[in-house]
Amino acid sequence: TGVGMGGITPITYSLVSDIFREDNRAKAAAGITVAWAIGILMGPSLAGYLTDDYGWRIGFILAAAPNFPLAVLFWFVAKEPTRGASDGAVRAAAPDPASGRPNLRISFADIRKVLRNQTNRAIYLQGLFGTIPWGVTGFWAISYFEETAGLSKSQATTVQNLVGLGAIIGTVVFGILGDRLYRKRPRNVPL
Repeated sequence: TGVGMGGITPITYSLVSDIFREDNRAKAAAGITVAWAIGILMGPSLAGYLTDDYGWRIGFILAAAPNFPLAVLFWFVAKEPTRGASDGAVRAAAPDPASGRPNLRISFADIRKVLRNQTNRAIYLQGLFGTIPWGVTGFWAISYFEETAGLSKSQATTVQNLVGLGAIIGTVVFGILGDRLYRKRPRNVPL
């Protein structure tokens, strides 16, 4: 699951860049991040609030159940976006005469250039080795609060949810701020 989540993250943000123009991408990315954060909070919450009364399996059942009707709905409603349709550089590229789409090809030289960048390599390594600890932290924190602070499981879950709520609020605020910074000057995005 950790490797899958590590792999789906760049794909998701790539889709966001296909669907949303540059001046709205930070908010769209923040929306995706908030949706993930809510999902990540739900798993430990289900476990923390329900396992004492209903056993450890209930969290898995309740977390998985909505996915089945959502997958069917997604199959019928979702459309594959045109790659790069919302990217200004792609729109400005000359169209391919055969397909009419922008003529953008990725070569092995492009891939080598990306992989030579030390920052990119650090990000890839963090993603590969970081997905498991980052994914486990929320579950571990509940046990930590139970054992070291003497909180009940539901109290420890509430503390962890407050931390998660802070992360969600920060994501929304900085998503809005990111779009404003981009509109002011595109070079401000890393801020």
